[in-house]
Amino acid sequence: MDINNFSKRELQILHLIIDGYNNKEIGQKLNLSPHTIKCRISQIIAKTGAKNRTHLAYLIGSLGSLPTQNYAL
Repeated sequence: MDINNFSKRELQILHLIIDGYNNKEIGQKLNLSPHTIKCRISQIIAKTGAKNRTHLAYLIGSLGSLPTQNYAL
């Protein structure tokens, strides 16, 4: 998994997942609907090959840290 393959929005969502936010909270922070967040997370899960959201957080966490230059909300 190459972290450089993630878009700015995907990185923002990944940071918020790792910080413990749920879909509704992520949507509020990014001014997107919870449905949109759910779809984006599904796309990220497919891109990474993760089994679910928990596995996704584990995989991303195991990378050490995510780039922060694209994280600004």
